[in-house]
Amino acid sequence: MDDRSLSGGEIVDCLVVSCNTVHSWISSRALPGQRIWLVWKSEQEKVDLWVQAGQAVDLQRVEA
Repeated sequence: MDDRSLSGGEIVDCLVVSCNTVHSWISSRALPGQRIWLVWKSEQEKVDLWVQAGQAVDLQRVEA
């Protein structure tokens, strides 16, 4: 697995969701991430595991 960090924009591109959705997930601590200076970053491995666990799908249902 890749251990690089993804920016919010890269997560938007990978998961095909809006920027507001990603920011909402990160700020509610649903999506694993950390703030580095002024930018939120998430480790790709953690994002992959989070998606595989079905947590992104569950949150999209709640937001719809």
